[in-house]
Amino acid sequence: MDSNVQTLTCGDRVTGRCIIELDGVLKLSQIVINIIGFEHAQISEALDREIGKGIHELPFVLPLPNEGIPSSFKATNAAVEYSINGMLHKPQIYKRNHRVDKIPFIVEAPFIFPELMLPRQMVSEKQIGLIANDGTVRATINLNKHGYYPGDMILIDFMVNNRTALQLFTSARLSRVRLYRVGSHKQTKVIKFDKSIGSHVSPGLDGAGKILVPVPMDIPLSMEATHISITYELRFTAKIPGKKNLHVNVPVIVTRKHMGNHRLGNQVLWLGVWEVWDVSDVLVL
Repeated sequence: MDSNVQTLTCGDRVTGRCIIELDGVLKLSQIVINIIGFEHAQISEALDREIGKGIHELPFVLPLPNEGIPSSFKATNAAVEYSINGMLHKPQIYKRNHRVDKIPFIVEAPFIFPELMLPRQMVSEKQIGLIANDGTVRATINLNKHGYYPGDMILIDFMVNNRTALQLFTSARLSRVRLYRVGSHKQTKVIKFDKSIGSHVSPGLDGAGKILVPVPMDIPLSMEATHISITYELRFTAKIPGKKNLHVNVPVIVTRKHMGNHRLGNQVLWLGVWEVWDVSDVLVL
């Protein structure tokens, strides 16, 4: 690659050079440079040509799609990975083709819609005691937006209407949900981040307050792909002593500060783009 930048985004162009150094003559059919997701793109031509001794250079420019690809992600049993791959195709009568080392790079595909920067309100209400009516608890939370960046702070404005004889305690936390889908099988893993504590609400009163919930810096972006999805949920809790707590769950998006009109990627098995040279196109230095 021509640049040392290993993190790219939608619409960027990957540029570089394929350099072949030979001590003798090598028979080839084609030379292929491509970007792939999970699968290899194979091209076969029954040509019979050769390149001779020396250093041969092929510059390439491979554009990433403007939208529709997921962000890079890697875990123990699932991954979305991107790399530049090279292949020297030999005629069919010869031995196996020559592969070159892969050059991995990271794609951060921002998930940006205008509505992600708009405020959001969620309301939940709970009756305490189904037989003996001990009152109700109602929580209203307001967010100034529901799209956030790694390292950002989520500001929650809340109002709790406490119509019970109990003192309530408020808190909020962010969680990440990873969902893997393979055929009919699914696996979900939930990671809960640190809890942020709010103020208490006295019996029979209304209580308003603010809670700041940090978004961790080194976390994967929200993504939705064929077999993998990463989502985030903000949960506000009004703790009711001796009773089931009242929760308000709000889905939020974690993205990057690329204010474009990119969509959430969904093409995990992206075969990518490639450049193909006939051997006669090779530049000899």
